[in-house]
Amino acid sequence: MAKFILVTGEAGCGKSAVMDYLKSKGKIIYKTDDVVKDMYKYDELFLIKAKEIYGDEVVTDEQINTKILAEKLFDPALVAERTQYMEEVHKELCRFLMKHHPFNSFEDVYLEAAPLKEIASFIQYLGITDVIIVESKPEIVEQRLTLRNKPDGYWKKVSEFQNIRNVFNDGKVKNYLHLDFIDNSGTLEELHKRIDEIVNDYLH
Repeated sequence: MAKFILVTGEAGCGKSAVMDYLKSKGKIIYKTDDVVKDMYKYDELFLIKAKEIYGDEVVTDEQINTKILAEKLFDPALVAERTQYMEEVHKELCRFLMKHHPFNSFEDVYLEAAPLKEIASFIQYLGITDVIIVESKPEIVEQRLTLRNKPDGYWKKVSEFQNIRNVFNDGKVKNYLHLDFIDNSGTLEELHKRIDEIVNDYLH
């Protein structure tokens, strides 16, 4: 029976490179950030919940102001609000995924998501037992984030919310696999080979 497989890792670790390769091999993939951004555009529920939790300022011209929302999501003083909001987001995201790919689907679905602590509930909603962790050296991660014009200290700031091992210590995950993506120079072939090994040997 088909299943949902989570691909996760810190910001800038190389998740997108993994997902792009899986897509090129004909796998069904969803980058959850992209799905949520699309939902922000057409699902009024997000506007209502964002206003309820964070106030009217997070909505501009009947659309969520993602810049303001991001500032509030990473504000240590708003941890309780963040947990409440992200739980609503993940519930709606899981409804979307189950609608398009129910558990009796014939093909595995790969989901890319950052390892924020709310993923524990995300795993629960979709019954995820297989997780691929993508890891890179910290200096490589910082280089990637710099190329994306992220501010100084962004990697450290985000990483404070991303403790991968704490997310999965509840015993629900059976296959907890590490995929080291060390750099961008000439190692894509090795990366693709390792992805194939994980998909073919461990997950089936």
